[in-house]
Amino acid sequence: MSTLRGALHNPIWSLVAASVIAVIGGIVVYRQVVAHLSESSSEEDFQARRQRAYSSFVIRFLLVELVSMSILLYGMYHIVVLRTVEFADVTLPLAVVLLTILFAFLSLYFTTSQITKDPQASEDVKRFMSSMMITGFGLISGLPVASLILLFGVMNQWF
Repeated sequence: MSTLRGALHNPIWSLVAASVIAVIGGIVVYRQVVAHLSESSSEEDFQARRQRAYSSFVIRFLLVELVSMSILLYGMYHIVVLRTVEFADVTLPLAVVLLTILFAFLSLYFTTSQITKDPQASEDVKRFMSSMMITGFGLISGLPVASLILLFGVMNQWF
């Protein structure tokens, strides 16, 4: 029990928690948007839903990121400013964050492929969805990449 309590107070694990929350929350929001777009009955309907869906995605995603960013900043503050972590084995947290990024990519790819692999979808729709997948991955993986940089910093004693 004391090991679990120690892990919860370790700022390194706050970086992992922030990454996992950002990815899972981002994927949930992304899937909702894709589900909304896939309900389109025609290309005109898709075009009409597109802007509203994208705006909805950005707003919901920012709310998820607000929570994740708060947790990341907590960990960053303790690591960089307070220097509560002088040296730590970050192998497991590093692996978890890397797997989280891989999970994000695969989830976005398979979610988007529902539309991009549809033979009835137009080339414009497929291009938009591919573009949205790339944008979504960039947004969703941003916070985990920041966590990776901090973890590498701890590993190499930059802080």
